[in-house]
Amino acid sequence: MFLRAVKGSALYRRALEEKLRADVAYLAPEQVDCHSTFVDYLCDLYSLGVILYVLVTGRLPFQGESMDETCEQIRESAPVRPRRYQKSIPREFEWVIMRMLAKRQEDRYQSPEEFLADLRRIAAKYGLPD
Repeated sequence: MFLRAVKGSALYRRALEEKLRADVAYLAPEQVDCHSTFVDYLCDLYSLGVILYVLVTGRLPFQGESMDETCEQIRESAPVRPRRYQKSIPREFEWVIMRMLAKRQEDRYQSPEEFLADLRRIAAKYGLPD
């Protein structure tokens, strides 16, 4: 009932804007490029890379002063390597995160299985359970 009452109101529009502002940082470059028409599951792998980046660094890889600036950073800028913020991250894991955040889809993992295979190799190297 409440949602119907506020739908179309300034409050509703403001809430949608804030949700989009929060979500945009997790979008892949092809999702923030108005000229891109090819969006697929590789965007999900990119978003997972953003989540991993946040988990290990405590910050987003891209965060501009505005949504437009954030989108530009996502399309154009390289993220700061996670080890700059957290030296204890194994280099192999940093490499996994950076690969997930690659600008070009063809430079990212091409499947979840490929991503998991690298995680398993890293876990085995450091004696972590599979």
